[in-house]
Amino acid sequence: MSATSAALTPQACRNCHTVLPERAVYCPTCGQDVAEHPPTLWEFVHEFANHYVALEGKLWKSLVWLLCRPGFLTREYLAGRRQRYVLPLRLLLTLGFVFFVTLKWVDSSGPAVSVQVGAAEATPAQAQAAAFEAFGDIGQVQVGWFESAFEAVTERWVKNPQAEAERLHARLLGMAPWAVLASLPVFAGILALVYRRRRISYGAHFVFAMHLHAAWYGMLWLSLLPVSALAWFLLLWANLYPVLAMRAVYGGRWGVTLLRASCVAAAHYLVLVPAAVLVFALSAGLLA
Repeated sequence: MSATSAALTPQACRNCHTVLPERAVYCPTCGQDVAEHPPTLWEFVHEFANHYVALEGKLWKSLVWLLCRPGFLTREYLAGRRQRYVLPLRLLLTLGFVFFVTLKWVDSSGPAVSVQVGAAEATPAQAQAAAFEAFGDIGQVQVGWFESAFEAVTERWVKNPQAEAERLHARLLGMAPWAVLASLPVFAGILALVYRRRRISYGAHFVFAMHLHAAWYGMLWLSLLPVSALAWFLLLWANLYPVLAMRAVYGGRWGVTLLRASCVAAAHYLVLVPAAVLVFALSAGLLA
């Protein structure tokens, strides 16, 4: 800290009133910053990054182990070696944040894509509007509030499909990170059922779930790079990764591990399908 900052250091902490040593930066009792200057925007950004996003040097080492050695970080964490790497939750939030920010940037800067609807060419918004119009016939057999909601949403899409497409896309991107976080306890519960005879704590399964989803975020982010060969490799690696990670963390024979991984994947998809429908319905305004 500079001499000017030291001169501004108060005699006692404003939070707990502990007498501060000379040139103190933080209170030795409560840990509060003792500087008297008004907080700057950079300090807020730095505080947010320190609490929610991993930016320190060990992030890069953690990323290499996470993406290239399935299950390694989970085994290290459960063995008590935690200060060497980024903690699971911060790693998950960091990669999720980077992925969704990059996805939004790529989506907003990328060229418009057209699709075929019958013999005519249409934008994605027009194609989605046509889909809603087609589903409107199905909506006629529904009853009560859902029929009214469906008709209202269909009417909005017919009036302004482009605006509704942009609104739906923005809401889906906004809800996706929360949906992933909400799915983690369910995924850990599925692991606990599959390995119920091992008497492993639920917390250990949750750590595995966080590391696995963090790795998937990293792979999804790398797949945004305009390299088709890399995308195909990542697709293969994303499917092999859970099996290798389960074998590394839980042990067991390869055949049994593959069977358990298949059961986890099947149960996970059974949960994801209705969850995806729910997220889409909420985003489209059907359940608003």
